[in-house]
Amino acid sequence: LAVQKFGRRLKNISYRIQERSADVFAALQEILSSVKIVHGFATYEKENERFKRINRESVKAVLKAGRLNSIYTPVMELLGAMGVAAVFWYGGYRVINGHMTIGDLMAFIGYIGIITTPVRRMGSNLGNIQQAMAAAHRIFSVLDIEPSIKDKEDAIEIKDIKGLIEFDNVWFKYPDDDEYILKGVSFKIMPGQVFAIVGPSGAGKTTIIDLIMRFYDPQKGSVKIDGYDVRDLSMRSFRQHLGFVPQDVILFNATISENISYAKANATTEDIIWAAKISNAHEFIDKMEKGYDTILGERGVRFSGGERQRISIARAVIKNPKIFLLDEATSNLDASSESQFQEALKKVLKGRTTIIVAHRLSTIIFADKILYLENGKIVEEGTHNELMNKKNGKYRMLFELQTKENIFASL
Repeated sequence: LAVQKFGRRLKNISYRIQERSADVFAALQEILSSVKIVHGFATYEKENERFKRINRESVKAVLKAGRLNSIYTPVMELLGAMGVAAVFWYGGYRVINGHMTIGDLMAFIGYIGIITTPVRRMGSNLGNIQQAMAAAHRIFSVLDIEPSIKDKEDAIEIKDIKGLIEFDNVWFKYPDDDEYILKGVSFKIMPGQVFAIVGPSGAGKTTIIDLIMRFYDPQKGSVKIDGYDVRDLSMRSFRQHLGFVPQDVILFNATISENISYAKANATTEDIIWAAKISNAHEFIDKMEKGYDTILGERGVRFSGGERQRISIARAVIKNPKIFLLDEATSNLDASSESQFQEALKKVLKGRTTIIVAHRLSTIIFADKILYLENGKIVEEGTHNELMNKKNGKYRMLFELQTKENIFASL
């Protein structure tokens, strides 16, 4: 009973220790990853106090477990001693009354010694066992989470695609949200076509990219690739044909070569150089002392925004995808970097179905079709020239506004 009672309390405290430790590591990672912001706003003391507060909660949980352990051990020793004393007392009483021999009494005392030794050992390890159980519980609780997006049992393995993309009356809202982000969106992109999506923030532009890659499923309607609903396809098989360049470039703390070849495990040196050349990255890489063996540093901090973006393009293009997806890939680039990026883009897009989510309209005037999205609905679509010919059109007004801003910025 004592083991059960103490064990239950130790288990609860061990859960708390695991939670507080996770809070400490999460806070530490957040502070270190935001070190520029902390220095820029001189908030050292604020972050120091925040970390101390979180760390104190963790220390409290550890100390509470220590106190419970310190009580448990002597209690178990005392109970063991009381048990031996009880055997001596009762056994002696029965020996005196002639109901038991001294030999039987000594045998019982020996049995008590055999029993108490493993019980004491179990008691000394109880804290470690409960902490291990708490840690295992957290691990298994993560492993047991069922992904909301997963393949069907009979998912189709698609080996090759042409690049036809179709949205058929798609309605979508994020989990736990009441308002739809996309409302009855329908369009078709033919193989090899360059398709641009523009519009104000929150219109649902990035959501379209997410649905094509099947990070989410629509509540109504369907997203199709080559006539197949993406929900019927094996995610691994159709994603092999997608190249993705996100707005926030994520690079690994590895060599340039390893970052470029990330999407193609069997990439050769020739493949890596080809991808770098077509993305206009080879020139600046070749000038480096270690070339393609240069370590990028965490998140590629040693390189400019334009250089990171071109490495990201090389990573996407190395597997020669049939569908290319760019999510506001030029939003963080200066004019010079954007010009180099555009040159790389024109090489990359040849013969590929391409969707470009753009903020700067000057970067997508060459698109075969432009879709203007607002409040989750398509309000305008056409080529650049067709949309510019629409008097009081939303695309035309936004393009003219950005043109004026660029003129003022250059003065």
